[in-house]
Amino acid sequence: MGMAVQLPGGAWVRAMAPAAFAPKDSREGSAPWPWAGVARTPDGRTVVLAKHHGRLPSAMVKSEVIRTACCVRLPGARLPTVTVTGREGVPVHQLRQAIALELETFNRALWAFGPDMRGVYALMHPRAMSEVMATLPDGATAVFAGDCVAVHSDEPVLVQSLPEYVSAALAFSELIPSYLLAAR
Repeated sequence: MGMAVQLPGGAWVRAMAPAAFAPKDSREGSAPWPWAGVARTPDGRTVVLAKHHGRLPSAMVKSEVIRTACCVRLPGARLPTVTVTGREGVPVHQLRQAIALELETFNRALWAFGPDMRGVYALMHPRAMSEVMATLPDGATAVFAGDCVAVHSDEPVLVQSLPEYVSAALAFSELIPSYLLAAR
């Protein structure tokens, strides 16, 4: 895929892909990124693809999380925070933030939610919903926030499936309304 791969990846991955990885204090582990790759598109976007090992602390037990993510950085973008995931992936405390959108087929398959309804409507226009339904890999989640578009999965991802994550993140970044992007 033309990426510069680092084995293992480093803490720079979190800074390059903030929409894809939780804040530093929410995960533990001595070697959190076994690998990471980075590339630049001809139009100046940075693409980061990485695998992260970590633990999510909870009241009783620490659970192991292995996240594979692709993040596309859009310099100067001002994206609202929006998450698109399968219905089973919506955290219970955010069920009230999930909204019904124009495409009924989208609403039956996926949920879009975020802290600001206007932001969800701005990013999930009919063309974007169609692209998300056609392109989002099974079991993956798309996250839009700040200057990042990320596609990630907390399930095992086969090496052969990695191009699907890159393609999805790049396709979603192309559908961002121009008023949310800085002049390129």
